[in-house]
Amino acid sequence: FSKILKLITMRTTLFIAVFLFITTNLFSNNVTHTIISNGVSRSFIVHYMDAQIPSNKPVVIMLHGDGGTGAGIQSYCGMDAIANTHSFITVYPNSLNDLGNGIWNKPVNNDLNDGPNDVLFISDLIDFLCSTYFINNNKVYVAGHSGGGFMAYHLAIALPNKIAAFAPYAASMYGDNTYINNYFASATAVKVPLLHCHGT
Repeated sequence: FSKILKLITMRTTLFIAVFLFITTNLFSNNVTHTIISNGVSRSFIVHYMDAQIPSNKPVVIMLHGDGGTGAGIQSYCGMDAIANTHSFITVYPNSLNDLGNGIWNKPVNNDLNDGPNDVLFISDLIDFLCSTYFINNNKVYVAGHSGGGFMAYHLAIALPNKIAAFAPYAASMYGDNTYINNYFASATAVKVPLLHCHGT
């Protein structure tokens, strides 16, 4: 009798494990998209929990650090699990390699217009999500780690009309104090919600 009970228990455990694996993967999707932005092919991963994305969902765009990839930050940031629980979409763009391996085109030398390729790419990506997934374009958020955090700061200045809030981690704004002070003193400066995280 104990052998039969043990066999039933093992089969039940195996069935539950297989069921959880199938249902988790059936309703948790990663789709890689490619779009043309500024004449260049750009790619990103879209993650969502449902078999089909309902319209009007919020989106969090996660920007990888220098030397990284969208798939890389997806594997360690834990955002997919939060998105699955709270019913929003996560997006993991890939930078180009024209400045080195996996480095975002952030502004340098106090030049806000240095690096328009990635600003345009993120803008085009948001337009793609609006037309393809019918996202809530009032609830688009950007977070980034390290180099991606620097890029998030850049987007806070460059795309405040398309992104609702920003969360850079382990990063800061590019530019010296003169540049930063001049920007915030400008009549064209736009105030945006921002969560700055640094350290442990």
